[in-house]
Amino acid sequence: MAESDRTAARRAGALSAATDSLTLDCVETDLTVEGGKRAIAKALARDAGMTAVLCMSDVLALGVYFGLSEAGLCVPDDVLVIGFDNLDRAKDVVPPLTTNDLPAGLMGREVAAQFVDHLEDGAVLMPQLLPSRIVERASVRTL
Repeated sequence: MAESDRTAARRAGALSAATDSLTLDCVETDLTVEGGKRAIAKALARDAGMTAVLCMSDVLALGVYFGLSEAGLCVPDDVLVIGFDNLDRAKDVVPPLTTNDLPAGLMGREVAAQFVDHLEDGAVLMPQLLPSRIVERASVRTL
């Protein structure tokens, strides 16, 4: 599966947290609910004792919820789940999904401003580091 720059950056950030006591494994899949279900089935086959799943999108997290339920596991009692994007429905799933909230409006304004500058003045498009925040809900607990 080809990665976007954002996906590669998210993966690198997650993997940078690995330590002797914390192992991380990545499972590539389609960015769909079904992809999330397939990914968690594959991850559970590799490590049935996993304690947490970090999904690179809230859509994948929804599939992970379904896959964990089909495997007889409960969020967050058996496996913690964290999403990414803070989609509107993240707060409505049961249990409500902990997620990383991205500043979508700011992202759009920044892209538009840079694009206009590029078209008008030939300015080089540059990556920008923008703030995000974790929205903690009921899909996580203290281990």
